[in-house]
Amino acid sequence: MSHPLYEVVTDEGLMRPCFKTRTGGLYSGGSAQMVENSLNIHGDVILYVGDHIYTDVSQSKVHLRWRMALICRELEEETLAATNMDDRELIESMQKLLIIMQRLQYNLLLAQLFAQVCFG
Repeated sequence: MSHPLYEVVTDEGLMRPCFKTRTGGLYSGGSAQMVENSLNIHGDVILYVGDHIYTDVSQSKVHLRWRMALICRELEEETLAATNMDDRELIESMQKLLIIMQRLQYNLLLAQLFAQVCFG
């Protein structure tokens, strides 16, 4: 299935169909293959930032071997509330929990990759 690529051409977000990328352009749509081909890089050289653990992060890591970063929207309100100077302990606890969560996600992806390699 083809995913059309659009270039964002105005500050208001007006887009037009795009068939060739250019340095410094801003784009929407397309596919992973288009990204790799236009940048002429592949695999773990690319950092993908997503907000959905399965479709964005897990799939880009397992199938494309891209590096990944996860945006945790659920933590936005807690993070804003924790900016008060009286909440230093809460901030430290959240940072520790984020590190644990990242390790768990990494281990989950390794397990998925292992299962895919071993069991097809």
